[in-house]
Amino acid sequence: MDGRSDRSRVVENALCAVAPDLVSVACNDWRFVASNGAKIGVRARIVDDWFELTASTADASPIAPARAWPMLQFNAGIDGPTRLALTPGACTTHLRADLFIEDGADLSHVEMRVGQVLADLQSRFHDFHQAEDSCELEWPPVDAAPPPDATRLVQICTEAGWPCSERASGHVAVAIDAGSAPYQASIERTRSGGLRAVVDLFNSSANTPSSRAATGLLLLGASAVVRSVKGVVITSDDARNAGVAAEIEDPLSGTAVDRALSALTVACRLVGREAQALRDDSLARLYLAYRTPGPFDRSTDTTSIEHREMEESPCLQLP
Repeated sequence: MDGRSDRSRVVENALCAVAPDLVSVACNDWRFVASNGAKIGVRARIVDDWFELTASTADASPIAPARAWPMLQFNAGIDGPTRLALTPGACTTHLRADLFIEDGADLSHVEMRVGQVLADLQSRFHDFHQAEDSCELEWPPVDAAPPPDATRLVQICTEAGWPCSERASGHVAVAIDAGSAPYQASIERTRSGGLRAVVDLFNSSANTPSSRAATGLLLLGASAVVRSVKGVVITSDDARNAGVAAEIEDPLSGTAVDRALSALTVACRLVGREAQALRDDSLARLYLAYRTPGPFDRSTDTTSIEHREMEESPCLQLP
């Protein structure tokens, strides 16, 4: 016996089935190259009860801040666990996906889900680069549809300890207690028919380009450090709401609903106040100067930050 758990062996077998070059670099930590029209270097690992996949989107160059907001728009159109995130401390982007697989779970289900989440990561990698090539990261807007059985979902949320109510629209609204301020999550149907919970932090329609860029960096950072949460921009009519979202893997499971809402609570506590503060243009400029490597460090010329960003990323101009 090699000392590994049955879960670890099942995960490794599932990865081997699609990655013959799989290399184990440490216990519960693997590297391999996936192919989806392009070679994708992927890291897979088990941390506590989470299976995690990460893949770099491009080279190691820091992103231009103006690209962060369109990346939130891209995240909004992704169903499933994959999301764009900002690598902590590096200001580079990557795709990541998390899957909760506690020890002792149904191993046949674990093997199937590992294969699904890897396929989802590869598909989103292709979508991202195709969108970048076409200079359009925003998905077509769609109306957020209410969940198919809102009454049952209200019962599940209530049993899990989350104060909630069914709106006249059919959506389920859940109170999120983030300590410093109250928030509200709306549970809605995704494009593919699944469910996710979304917290609108603020309407950004009147925000400056600097404010949007700074907010983008902040929420992409949260997408990396809070399990299963992604920063998003939800477009409806003329409004663009910056927020955070979490997929609900099994809408009939109180545990899955609780996990998604708990993750959103952590995200709101982590970035809610900061996101509100970055609506102020002067604070946003200071934040950009602090976060952006290269010529923006310690820059005293903050009046043209957004214009220089646009020049660096002409295809991804903020709307």
